[in-house]
Amino acid sequence: WGEIVTPDDIHYTYLWGVGFRASDGTPFRDEQITFFINAALREISRRLNITIKKTRVACEPQRRKLEKGKDYDEEESFYTFNWARVQRQGFIATRKRPVSSVSKLDLISRNEKIRSFLDCFTLDKTKGLIKFFKPPFRMSDTQKGIRAAVSPYRDGYQGNHLFYSIDYIAGYESSDDVPDDLREIIAKKCAVDLLNII
Repeated sequence: WGEIVTPDDIHYTYLWGVGFRASDGTPFRDEQITFFINAALREISRRLNITIKKTRVACEPQRRKLEKGKDYDEEESFYTFNWARVQRQGFIATRKRPVSSVSKLDLISRNEKIRSFLDCFTLDKTKGLIKFFKPPFRMSDTQKGIRAAVSPYRDGYQGNHLFYSIDYIAGYESSDDVPDDLREIIAKKCAVDLLNII
């Protein structure tokens, strides 16, 4: 993914002229500075409620026997299907944003996958909105089939038994894609935290 801020940025730009040494001359190591950079990155992400570092998000990975670090970075649970919300809004707001891509977008019931929507959606990457081109049931489905699938879940039950299973990538594709003003906020936060110690 790269480095959003480097120890040299801190040394020679944000804390230029500050001695990174203890009273006995022991230098403050780059590994220590990197810890503060990563901590500042996480705190700014949390305060702004965005994902900055590229993160692979998987739905219920344990059920699918996916390995953390290899197949995904963070896990999420299902998104609840709500027929009234789909009719009114026609989109799903992901829990993390921005979103660079979606690799799995399935509507599932208690027993099976109803269908994948990967062929009929568009993505508002900045806001993390998955927008549908089609309603959640195909026009080729029969009326009887639609009633059989949906009617048990109306009147307060549908939200508990129909879900979206979504895998996606949140955050910026690489550190080079992070806007300069956001990069500077992270670097300044790191510099202030280091000054508390140095």
